[in-house]
Amino acid sequence: MNTTELNTLRYQAFDTASRHGYHAEECRPAFWLGLVVSECGECIHADRGDRHATESQYYDVSRLYVHQSLDAFREAFEKEIKNTVEDKFADIIIRLLDFAGNYHIQLEYDPTVYSEEEIDDIRAEDIPTIMFVLTGYLTSVFHIMLFNSAFEKIYNTGEALFGEDLWKHVKLKMAYNRCNMTIKKY
Repeated sequence: MNTTELNTLRYQAFDTASRHGYHAEECRPAFWLGLVVSECGECIHADRGDRHATESQYYDVSRLYVHQSLDAFREAFEKEIKNTVEDKFADIIIRLLDFAGNYHIQLEYDPTVYSEEEIDDIRAEDIPTIMFVLTGYLTSVFHIMLFNSAFEKIYNTGEALFGEDLWKHVKLKMAYNRCNMTIKKY
């Protein structure tokens, strides 16, 4: 991941959300960030149900996206990956990318937000505690200019938990979202 790729994902997330009707109505920033907080709750719910995507499930579904029909990909994604902890964390990142796109925020990629000791501490925590901390980052965004700092902490937390697989999950979920033609209000 780098800054250019991160901003490309920002554009893609906003474009997909817009095409699916998410920005049909003007809403305040707190509304959109509130939706991110709801994704944190869904991540906790997935963890409580012990729903996790394995590496082999991820690769099997990824191969379908590249080599099979979109229907086969959607079906496999919904069966193997949808509503897992990894899927819900990807939703958190995608909603934040969409937020940045909606408000024309240029993102900066900085993988050095946490020290190795802090990364080990994050890995030792449980998902509800991590989601509580993430919601704290989100509620600290009382001005758009503070968004980048909170977003850096959130994606660095994801990288601490999932390594480079975080971005693989984000990209796979974005592919699923592009294929899903359901129009939603938000």
